[in-house]
Amino acid sequence: PTTERQIRHAMGDGFDGIEVDPVELVSEQSDQAIARATAAGKASLEAGRSVILYTALGPAADRGAEIDRQEGARQKLGRGLGELLRALTVEQALKRVIIAGGDTS
Repeated sequence: PTTERQIRHAMGDGFDGIEVDPVELVSEQSDQAIARATAAGKASLEAGRSVILYTALGPAADRGAEIDRQEGARQKLGRGLGELLRALTVEQALKRVIIAGGDTS
């Protein structure tokens, strides 16, 4: 709930919210999911906006049970989110990023 409030607050203050499907990140389509989220984040950043990427908007959106059905999926999720973060940080020469919440932090 706290992270949900923080995400909603950031979006209310003008951040572009980009939802990243965590189940897709641990699937065979993970490369496509990362590419889509990177492109969306890049477009927002290039337009001068701040971005918040998230995999769940509150406890009701938690898909952990689905993820846990696959062995090693939590590690793959973290790796995929790290790849997404690296892509945006390097491509956009970001000087500051904030990481918060469950698996990501």
